[in-house]
Amino acid sequence: MTKNPDHAYKDALAAYNAGNLELTAQSCAAILHAHPTHFRSLHLLGVLAGRMGNWQAATRILTDATTINPANTEAHKNLGVAHLELRQLDQALAAFDTAIAINPAYAEAYFNRALTLRMMNAIHATLEAFDRTIALQPDHIEARWFRSLILLTLGDFTEGWRDHELRLARPNPPANATLPKPLWLGAEDIAGKTLFIHWEQGLGDTIQFARYAILAADRGANVILSVQPSLTRLLRHMDPRITIIGPGARPAFYDFHCPTMSLPLAFATTLDSIPAWPAYIKPETPARTPRTKPVIGLVWSGNPNHSGDAFRSIPLTELAPLLALDADFRCMQKEVRPADHATAEHFPNLQFPALNSKDLLETAALLADLDILITVDTALAHLAGAMGIPVWIMLPNHCDWRWLIARDDSPWYPSARLFRQPGPGDWRSLMLRIADELTRL
Repeated sequence: MTKNPDHAYKDALAAYNAGNLELTAQSCAAILHAHPTHFRSLHLLGVLAGRMGNWQAATRILTDATTINPANTEAHKNLGVAHLELRQLDQALAAFDTAIAINPAYAEAYFNRALTLRMMNAIHATLEAFDRTIALQPDHIEARWFRSLILLTLGDFTEGWRDHELRLARPNPPANATLPKPLWLGAEDIAGKTLFIHWEQGLGDTIQFARYAILAADRGANVILSVQPSLTRLLRHMDPRITIIGPGARPAFYDFHCPTMSLPLAFATTLDSIPAWPAYIKPETPARTPRTKPVIGLVWSGNPNHSGDAFRSIPLTELAPLLALDADFRCMQKEVRPADHATAEHFPNLQFPALNSKDLLETAALLADLDILITVDTALAHLAGAMGIPVWIMLPNHCDWRWLIARDDSPWYPSARLFRQPGPGDWRSLMLRIADELTRL
């Protein structure tokens, strides 16, 4: 006798909630074999496919589920999530809009709609969708934090920095907010006090916001700054008043602490008050090598594990218009992907001096010998800017908040020039424009 499908579904759901994904799949398959249109089992199977990273299967299964039960808002929302994971943005937006049309009070559909619009670079529409999410669910931490990134992108630093602190309330926060001494966010006088600034997130973030340690020292604080291992030697060349320690170290004594990315809030940074010195990291570098041609540094890919790597990294083949120019090119990135090694054989004017760099101090010496660095959005873009080296930064259509919108300069780095994709994925047009600019130079 066939088991009642609703009872069997409860067993499948219990297995899913217990983390037994294999049993969940088997149970759903058995139900659907006997009852092909059992909506809840089909929906759970689609959610399971997504949880296992099989987003193609998830879109197929969830499409079937929404056909069986077109009035189920959660199924449409989950279908949208699957499309979003596949970067099928138009389909994702349509699914979220369907869920909202069915239930205009569905906060999670608005939240995912905002994430989709953000990837489509529709900044103002993104802000409206996050606002709607928060109006429906005021305690939605993720929506408020993502909204802070949009505000920062738009240059609204006052509210943006405030809500950016919500990153510390997210799961697995990037900074240690449970240190025993008080968190400093600018209210207390730190003259004569010891301020422990600790790094969070990536190398580029540390380089960008380490400048605030200088401002803290200017206020009379004894500043101790912890940084990642590859930055310890480099940042000792920033300011002799600042003590640099490694990532696992803790000072024996300090009065206050502050994570690096809370420093703009602590110093009440506005778009007009960014401490943008021409160069604030000044390592000793060897004399420039003689040259008969321009020496141009290139960085075309970053850490493949970065959440935005698919947007920012470029295959070396895309740089062909640049490498065809009469110049000496030097790869400044430490890691080169296997496919790019094969491509590099076709460009004898491309050298790889940075492959054996031990840390970013050694890389800084290589950067100082360049006429210009052309790079995607990686830590080396920040390092070049912090050293005052001319740097052209290649940005995807949907880029990080710190580069703002519709600007070809950076208020953070006077030596930087920004080159933005004219449309999603269009690196070709960007390379032709940069090649033309280099030819003019």
